[in-house]
Amino acid sequence: MNIDGDIIHNERDSNVIIDRDNDVNTFIPKPFKIIGDNLDVCIAPTRMTMKKQRQSLHWFLTMVKQKRITYHDDLNKSSTVNQKQILDIPSSEWIPSSEQIDSILNNFVFHISTTLIKYIKMLSPIKVSYPSYIDHRYTHITSKKSIVLNCDLIDGLDASENSSQGMIKILQNFHDLAVPHSSDTILQKVVFGGDVLTNERAFAAQEAMQNCQSKFASLAGIIHRPEGLHREFNFLQVQKC
Repeated sequence: MNIDGDIIHNERDSNVIIDRDNDVNTFIPKPFKIIGDNLDVCIAPTRMTMKKQRQSLHWFLTMVKQKRITYHDDLNKSSTVNQKQILDIPSSEWIPSSEQIDSILNNFVFHISTTLIKYIKMLSPIKVSYPSYIDHRYTHITSKKSIVLNCDLIDGLDASENSSQGMIKILQNFHDLAVPHSSDTILQKVVFGGDVLTNERAFAAQEAMQNCQSKFASLAGIIHRPEGLHREFNFLQVQKC
């Protein structure tokens, strides 16, 4: 995403003003994130011969997902914690409290119970009286279908997350695809989500590019974040340590 012309970016409001050929367009786009993971396929022939050997295929699947809930949505903002600059927040506040940990554990119990009821026939009568989801104040938004765009299926022969050089190529592909930039200047960072192993490899690849001349070449436009249950399990690990 390369934008020419004079651009003013306000990160708090995600408000981008593009001035090109004296035409000014103002829009407030919904933030988005990139999701990626390796896709491995093993093809085993019924009868193995010299010409028919087992094949191991490796790809890296990338998708872009729009964030449905933001601070600027028309929600009950009086109950939302006032926004702070991230550098002004003490590190201790990032550690979940015992009440938050208990809430996560209760959610895990619910999800595990739902799975047991679904697959164990003896428990199926309970299904009619068991809630299908955990109700919360954002249910009316999260119940809507996410906007997801399948972007690319990177061939493992060109780039694989199993090697440092391959992961660097994958992140370079992300940068060219989704990070807003003008020349070598990054206008806004984009979240990259995946499982814990993928994020660790992506972070190591980003560290290996720190000596590049520009922020864009050093892959500085990506923010690493484990997705979904991977992130919640990280919180539990912090609490148990």
